[in-house]
Amino acid sequence: RVGPRRWTAIGIGLLGVIVVLRPGVDGFISLPGLLVLLAATAYAFAAVSVSLLARSDTPQSIVVWFLALMVLGAGLAAIPGWVPLRWEHAGLILGMGLAGAFGQVALTHAFMRGDASLVAPLEYTGLVWVICWDWLLWRSLPDAFTWAGAAIIMASGLYLLRRDRTVGTGRTPP
Repeated sequence: RVGPRRWTAIGIGLLGVIVVLRPGVDGFISLPGLLVLLAATAYAFAAVSVSLLARSDTPQSIVVWFLALMVLGAGLAAIPGWVPLRWEHAGLILGMGLAGAFGQVALTHAFMRGDASLVAPLEYTGLVWVICWDWLLWRSLPDAFTWAGAAIIMASGLYLLRRDRTVGTGRTPP
């Protein structure tokens, strides 16, 4: 059951996404802006799907099918601008593929063992890693709109996490 407080928190999180996208002709209505919303919807669908599939499938089969669908989708999207891969990039591509596969296995296990509404907010730590890598590699930091939107999104997710813990246990945490 999804109550009014949860819907409100979800709506506030969506407002955070809109702040990051900067509504207007160049932001929210642009193709990249719409793709971000599509990606967020697909992520939510995937998180719930993993929780449901975990009842009947193994983590390995879930990850294999997920990665197969990703290869198919990414391959089709890459066709218009395809550039042949070079052998000197094989190690980097293999490393990224293995890291992504192991990461997906870990996420699948997390969503299988825990409630999606409890696991998803913990993924906000990924924002910290992305910002650190961005700074280390390119000496670049997000702008003020991105910081503000990320803060709104994280506050909404952390509120949901806290609310689920206090309502689920029937008591207020210390």
